[in-house]
Amino acid sequence: MPDDQRIVFINGAVFDGSGSPPVPADVIVRGSVIESVVAGGGTETRPGDQVVDCAGLTVMPGLVDSHSHLTFPSALGHIDPSFNPPLDVSFFHHMPTPDEHLQIARRNALIMLDHGFTSVYSAGSLTPVPTEVFLRDQIAAGD
Repeated sequence: MPDDQRIVFINGAVFDGSGSPPVPADVIVRGSVIESVVAGGGTETRPGDQVVDCAGLTVMPGLVDSHSHLTFPSALGHIDPSFNPPLDVSFFHHMPTPDEHLQIARRNALIMLDHGFTSVYSAGSLTPVPTEVFLRDQIAAGD
């Protein structure tokens, strides 16, 4: 998205994480920066604005997961029964290839993103390959 492109989120209940209850407001984002929050709404849109109607929805900053393992094989929607340390370590006898490992990390990152997490600290990989670094670079490239 161009740095001057505005996205205007209208009619949402804005939750700011401060402990206050959500309030009706519009949120204006320009590029990757929140430009303003208009309490009560009523933002006048401009030609070229991308408008997102959030009626009935909550608008909030991205969540941060400070301890994740994106390269672990079990996640929402996919449970690998051989991955149950410390009870069952059979998974470690058939480690994924680097490409398979990257696909696991991509799937888990997408699950996190789909659930509102925009920052994840992956606290370690199962292999010495820098899978998280490859994933970070793919995300930065827009993949």
